[in-house]
Amino acid sequence: MNKSDFSKLYERVQRSHDAVYRKANVGFAQSNKFPDGSSTNLEVIGIKAPEVLEDELLTLFIWLWSMKDYLKALCATRGIAGSQIEQIANVERSLSIVADIANRAKHGVLRKSRSGDFAKLQNVSISIPQSAMASIAFDKPAVRITVNIPDDAELFAEIGFDSGLAPIDAFQTASQAFTAWQVHAFPLAGVENQRGQASLIGTSSCDRTCCRPRGRMVDSRLRRVAIDSTHASSPSGRPR
Repeated sequence: MNKSDFSKLYERVQRSHDAVYRKANVGFAQSNKFPDGSSTNLEVIGIKAPEVLEDELLTLFIWLWSMKDYLKALCATRGIAGSQIEQIANVERSLSIVADIANRAKHGVLRKSRSGDFAKLQNVSISIPQSAMASIAFDKPAVRITVNIPDDAELFAEIGFDSGLAPIDAFQTASQAFTAWQVHAFPLAGVENQRGQASLIGTSSCDRTCCRPRGRMVDSRLRRVAIDSTHASSPSGRPR
């Protein structure tokens, strides 16, 4: 392990971060069923599916957590005990949460929780305001939305806890985790920021709880569409 290896991982984290915030995509289709038995087929063109955002977030969390082993290996080359990196991961709340999500994603089930609260990614959704839409077409029971300004869309994701703790913002947690490595672990490992002193990871486009949709819905006035990661598929109807 050397600094060149770590630089490659750092760039991988950067690419994963950039992918999370890259909103333009071919589009997707969703079938929505409502309690009264009615249904709506929603086709959205020009923006990525919430399931894609979920995949990208999980990838980001996995690579963020992978930094631990790289940092420990670099510490070993400097005669510094890897236990110091483990201690940082245990003390910094954001890192222990990232560990839970990364391990749950990799293994499918989380039997041991580093955070003690069994963190999980949940309520991943994309909110599309009217300003982002080029057109809306109705052909019962289908609705087709064409997005021409995908950057106006807002991304949302929460971290929930099996222990019952209140959910927290997933984007902020990723930012806090990277900052924890940056401030506490990078100096021990003898590495510097690759792209300046600012934190690599950004935050969500909106921090207001009221802006975080809990499920699929199409606003009756069509001023905004909020779509979650359940049952999304490609525009052809095939799963991604």
